[in-house]
Order: sequence, then structure tokens, then C-alpha cells
Amino acid sequence: MKKIISFLCSLFLILPPLLKASPPNVIIRFMTGNDCFNCNRSIEVKGIMIHSTAEPGIMAEDWFDLWNKSYKKGDFERQVCVHCFSDDKNVCQYLP
Repeated sequence: MKKIISFLCSLFLILPPLLKASPPNVIIRFMTGNDCFNCNRSIEVKGIMIHSTAEPGIMAEDWFDLWNKSYKKGDFERQVCVHCFSDDKNVCQYLP
């Protein structure tokens, strides 16, 4: 995961002169209420996927409260998890 965070940050370090933006802050805040965090499994990271959330106005930090819930406990109607969200200000790591 550190390699992924480092890669995302390096992208933001390369792109700012082109985009006239500042590098993002890295925020690590684990979603301890999410079933993926509590399943006690580790994965071998093979790559990264970056996609648009298709939610204008919702920043990377906003997803913490939206997805830090448990499907198994009935807090949420679907199973979702993600390691990181990024926007033009932050890279937020939510799972180890």
C-alpha cells in the first residue's frame, strides 16, 4: 500500500506544473467499521485503479463517513470498500 500511496503522490508531484496545482496531503484514516477492514485478510497488491466517483462536490475525505459502515451489521445496503480516494487536495488511505 505504501507503494501505491507513493505512486499517487508522485503523480501529483509531476502534474502540478501542468495543472498549476499543489501536491495533495496524505491522510491515513482506516475505516474500522467497514467489513473489509474487519475480515482479517491481507492481499497482495498487484496494481492500482483510479476512477472517478461521479459525485461532483464530494471530496476524498467525505467518503470516510459514507463507507465506514458494515453490511453484515445492517448499517449499509451493499458491500463496498476501497483502499484510497484522491482529489485535487488529498490522498486518503482508508484500508491498510
